[in-house]
Amino acid sequence: MPLIPDKAAFQNSLASLPLVTYQPGENVIVDGSTTGRLLILKKGNVAVVKEDTEIATVAEPGAVFGELSILLDKPHTADVRALETSQFHVADASALLTQNPTAAFYIATVLARRLDGANQALVQLKHQLSTGAPHSVIAKTVSKMEGLLAVGGAKAKVVNSGEYKFQVVDQDYADYKQDPTSLRLAYHLAVSLFHLRDWTFAEHSGAENWPYSTTIGDYQRDLENLCGDFGYMRDLANAVKHKELDASKKPSTQMVGLANTEVSMAAFQPGAIQGNAFQTRTGIVSETAPAKHVDFEKAADAVMSKWNKLFATHGWL
Repeated sequence: MPLIPDKAAFQNSLASLPLVTYQPGENVIVDGSTTGRLLILKKGNVAVVKEDTEIATVAEPGAVFGELSILLDKPHTADVRALETSQFHVADASALLTQNPTAAFYIATVLARRLDGANQALVQLKHQLSTGAPHSVIAKTVSKMEGLLAVGGAKAKVVNSGEYKFQVVDQDYADYKQDPTSLRLAYHLAVSLFHLRDWTFAEHSGAENWPYSTTIGDYQRDLENLCGDFGYMRDLANAVKHKELDASKKPSTQMVGLANTEVSMAAFQPGAIQGNAFQTRTGIVSETAPAKHVDFEKAADAVMSKWNKLFATHGWL
């Protein structure tokens, strides 16, 4: 089991807290004020505004506001303004953090993910500067960093393959690696790893320097040639949606549905998952052909690594 509780556990721990509702245009938090409160978004949509500039919008339930002010004992550093009718759980920060360990762990995780995301964005920014990327690309990365550093849970709108990878795929991968025996998290990761294919194709296939096939089906084959596990990820992602795969769609493997996927603890045979037949561990495996199994974690690591290399090589950051 992961140390950090998931979002559902965190939100359930807030059930006894009072709720407050803000109407469109109302300030939830005022820059420079000190409230001693934490606000957790239950539903709605808000903007984070700094010096009259909107740096992020947040619509994700569970987003936390006011934690930096509390932890650093300083005034709030940005306005938070309701864009639509928005409802928040409101907590006395000191009481919540000392009496609710689930909330404390969750907020610590939010901060750690923001720092990790900002570090990744900084690496992207350095790469863009060193390669002479256009100003518009650099400005987008700076905006991403501002949103990450502005408020817990803040996310920019997903408008391109870089944002989809950064906000969806990378997050699904991090969540799965925290609990690599969770079928639910594995299925989410398989879907996002596969559909990054569609995002990159839609955005970049029309470019003059596009090095791959010009149809989505042939692009899939290109990806499978680069990393064979792309085919497995495609079939698992489709099986998640359809239960069984339609043979007319020509699946990349012989996996025909979710019945081929399980959490298993076994002595894996040489040539299947691990080279050491005497090693045992609990993991997610899929049967992709008679007597042939794929270790999901190993496959996900390979596909994630290949996407990272493709994004860096082609400047899709």
